[in-house]
Amino acid sequence: LIETMAQLAGAGLLAGDPYVRSLTGDLLGVLASVRKCVFKHPVLPHREVEFTIQCRQMAPMAVQVAATVHADQIEVAQLDILVVYTSRQQLLSTMAGA
Repeated sequence: LIETMAQLAGAGLLAGDPYVRSLTGDLLGVLASVRKCVFKHPVLPHREVEFTIQCRQMAPMAVQVAATVHADQIEVAQLDILVVYTSRQQLLSTMAGA
């Protein structure tokens, strides 16, 4: 659920946020931290899951993303993460050195 939320937020910001679209360079949004994660009910495989996501710019290259997650109209999780934008080249060079 956390990774899905990060992917949805990243894609949504790139598609709909004028500030994020104005950033120059070959940038990638990456999950930087999980600030809060509360799982309330299990989610069984093949269940439809609905995310309600709110984003707030925290710094020029960082976005706080908060969400409530529902499955079968039951709240199953509350999540709060930090997504940061980094250059693709920097990320790849960091990964190569690991």
